[in-house]
This record gives sequence, C-alpha cells and structure tokens, in this order.
Amino acid sequence: MIKFKLNKFRSRIYFKIKPTIFEIFSLNEYIQCKYIKNIFGFNRIVKYTKFIDLTLSEEEILNNFKKNTRYDIRKSEMDGNIFITNNKFDIFVDYYNDFAEKKGLTILDKENFKEQFLSSNILITSIVNDKEILAMHSYMIDKTINRVRLWYSASIFRQFEKQSLNRNIVARANKSLHYHDIKVFKSKGYLLYDFGGYAYNTDSSDLIGINNFKDQFGGELVEESNYTTFIYYILKKIKTYLT
Repeated sequence: MIKFKLNKFRSRIYFKIKPTIFEIFSLNEYIQCKYIKNIFGFNRIVKYTKFIDLTLSEEEILNNFKKNTRYDIRKSEMDGNIFITNNKFDIFVDYYNDFAEKKGLTILDKENFKEQFLSSNILITSIVNDKEILAMHSYMIDKTINRVRLWYSASIFRQFEKQSLNRNIVARANKSLHYHDIKVFKSKGYLLYDFGGYAYNTDSSDLIGINNFKDQFGGELVEESNYTTFIYYILKKIKTYLT
C-alpha cells in the first residue's frame, strides 16, 4: 500500500485491498483496490488496468509482445540508446511538464512531486540518444506486494519535427524503455508490472490509441476499484456545482 498525503485531511491511497468501515468518515481516495464489489458508505468506480506477470521468464514476456513490437525493440538496440535509472526528480518534472503543455495535460507541481519522490515510492527511468532524452517514465513502487505501476510517461514523439531525430527512433525508444523497465523490475524481484490504467470500452480516439499501445505488450486486462466515501463524493459534487 502506498499513501500520498494531499493535504491535512486527505490522502490518496494506492493498492489497498479495500477500505474498511472505520474509514467511512474519511476524505481519502482509495485507488486500484483489489476488491471489486460495492461497499456500504463508499462510492465505487470501476477501474481497469493491464498487468504483465513478472514471474514469467524474460523470453516468455518478450514472446507475449506483438511481432512488430519485438522487431522495434530489437531495432532500437541498434540506435545507440542509453538507459538511465533513478533520474533526478527535477529533470523529470521539467521534461514531463514540457510534454504536458504541448498535449494540453495537467502539469506536475514540482514540490509535491519532490515530496513523493523522496518517499522512496517513486522510480524514474529514461532513454537517451546523443544526450537527447527520448522518453521518460515514472513509477510507483509498492515493495510490500512487489507491484510497480506506471505513473507518468512522456516522450518527444509529438515534437519530433523540431528535433534532428527521426520519429521512428523515438517511437521505438519508448517501447524499448518499457521493456528495459520490465527487465529491471523483474531482476529486483517484483511480481507485477502495471500499465497504470486501461480505458475499457472508450470512445475517445486518443484513449483508444493509448490502449492499442499497451496492447502491444500483451498482459492481462484486470478489473479493480477506486473508492471514495459518500461524504467526500457529495462534497466534491457540491464544489463542482458552486464553481
């Protein structure tokens, strides 16, 4: 279980099996709980994600990737890329926020991310070519259950026109970074690689594209639950109504 404090009264809690009756008056959010039924006093939102089983051999994991993905990873190995683990949090935040601004996503708060990074529950990886960062990933790590979850991911894929690098190199590099990360976590004894969500039955073309990318790596589609108390749910609705 990983707990991030949002403010004095609220926390976001990941990977708890399920919230208890004693937490019915809290304002916490319980994200990706294993339990998949309704709980009295809580609002449940169905959550899907994709798991890769890290107990499989590296060969088995790679063979579960689509053929074109395996080809891209092999080709990326010839592009002269360098993998880096445990990047500095400020480099990641600046890189991600540049990516987020171009895509219209919410940017990260550097001080908040720093606090989470220093909790030792966050790991950052990147892939570099000729001193240019092609892609970066940040992961939440739960050492108690040996689960890693992709949290934020960014690349220069959309900005390739302004770079000297070829678009295909960047696309291959991002796939290669995922595979590199999977191997690193497997070597450290983690059991599950979580892609951080899957937009099941979505109509959004952007989300379908993200799903298709994750589908390239095989894995198992899994249902989980996000819970909030009805008190929090009602307060959030009131705030939305008033703003």
